[in-house]
Order: sequence, then structure tokens, then C-alpha cells
Amino acid sequence: MSMPLPKVGELIVRDGPNSSWVVHQPFEVLFSTNIKFVVPVGFSTDLLSSPMLIRCWLRQRADTEKAAVLHDFLYSTQLLSRSLSDHYFYLVLLTADITDIKAKSMWKAVTLWGRFPWKKYKKKLDIIGHKR
Repeated sequence: MSMPLPKVGELIVRDGPNSSWVVHQPFEVLFSTNIKFVVPVGFSTDLLSSPMLIRCWLRQRADTEKAAVLHDFLYSTQLLSRSLSDHYFYLVLLTADITDIKAKSMWKAVTLWGRFPWKKYKKKLDIIGHKR
């Protein structure tokens, strides 16, 4: 049995410093399990950090930005495990207007390469004494 797709709100981002983007209004994602994430105003994201070759193949579209913002938020806060964060990323990708092959490719890329940003965020959270 497949899981129902999440309800994904409107995403508005503006140019931020250092090639980043900043969330301009709260961005909400509600999953069928009644788990809701709200990415706050002011959250900074790069929208899709991936190697250039993969980025060219994917030709990032506005549709994938929502999944990328949620994924960046989940990684930076580490509210969930890395594998659950990657899974929720994939579920939001399924709401985008992209092929299943591209969604699976993007999911596979974060499962393979996500350990680097995950460790970076973990180190930052450890420095400020954040409890998970």
C-alpha cells in the first residue's frame, strides 16, 4: 500500500547572502500521518546542493525547491534521523512535476552524499549544546 502524498504549501523565497535563498513566509508541509513541519521565515537554504553534473542532469525546477527547502530544514535542525529526513524529502519530491526516475535519483543522491552536510550541521548543533 502506498502512502498518500503530503500536502505542500506555497513556498516563497527571496535572494539571500552568498548565493543562498531565504524563506519569505512560513512554508508548511503536512504528511498523512499528521506530522507537520513549518519552515520559518528567515530560514536560509541553497535550494539544491549537489554536484554540478547531477544538477545539470536534473535541471532543477521550481517544483523540486519545496522538497529541497524541507530537506535543508530537517538536516539543519536534525529533528529527525537522517534516513527519515531523506524519506520525507522523497515524499515531497513525489508531489513535484518530475519523473519518478528523477525523484528516485535525487533521493539516492541525498542518501549517498548527505552524510557530509549532516555531519556539518551536527557539529554546529553540538557547539551550541542543542539536544536532539
